[in-house]
Amino acid sequence: MKSVILFAATLLLGTSVWAADITPSTLVGRYNIEAKALNKSAKFRLVVIDAKQFEIQRLYDDHAGKICNGTYQLKEESNWGEGGFGTNKIFKGLFSCPDDRSKTADFDINFKTFTTRDLEKGAYVEVTSSLASGMTLNAKMKKE
Repeated sequence: MKSVILFAATLLLGTSVWAADITPSTLVGRYNIEAKALNKSAKFRLVVIDAKQFEIQRLYDDHAGKICNGTYQLKEESNWGEGGFGTNKIFKGLFSCPDDRSKTADFDINFKTFTTRDLEKGAYVEVTSSLASGMTLNAKMKKE
């Protein structure tokens, strides 16, 4: 009986660790992102280095683009959805590329109410950017 209770406790505690909230520290890692809009798609590699910095790189069919560097903040935004009241996590990034550091671009990734477990399996997030003004793109984001 004691082993059954211990096993159940391990499952409950282990599940909450695996399905951790998205925070700057749990977000650290490599991600593949594929965004689609208007019958076109673009692939990116996002590397979250630490709680403030990231790298982003466009991936083409035959080569990888230059690595651009930036900083980000993780913001919370209240929302009302099918499941009731919730909080969306928004990655707000600003980056520049090595060929011209004076030009910057920004983008937001809306993680909705996803957890780190969802990102490990692959989750559809919403992306907005100054590069595609006025558009919200659906993108699949998966942790490597």
